[in-house]
Amino acid sequence: MEASPALIALVIACIGPVGAYLVAVRQLSGKIKNSDASELWEESRSIREWATARNKELNEHIDQLEARVAELERSNRELMEENRLLKQENHHLKERE
Repeated sequence: MEASPALIALVIACIGPVGAYLVAVRQLSGKIKNSDASELWEESRSIREWATARNKELNEHIDQLEARVAELERSNRELMEENRLLKQENHHLKERE
């Protein structure tokens, strides 16, 4: 069975565009060339900016809370010392009675 010149031409005609497509896909792989990828990169940049701003905001809030905790711990120590002294004084008053 011999291949006719028309059949060979048809096969070559089909292989040409497929080959060109494969070459184009290979060259564009990993690159941001289409609008979908561009939109996705823009969205990811937006998300990173939001996350960075939120992280900064939360770190500032944490700093404020840590300062409040430190102040409350200092106040608590003072109250505990005052309570201890009052108990001692109360104990001494009861001993004198």
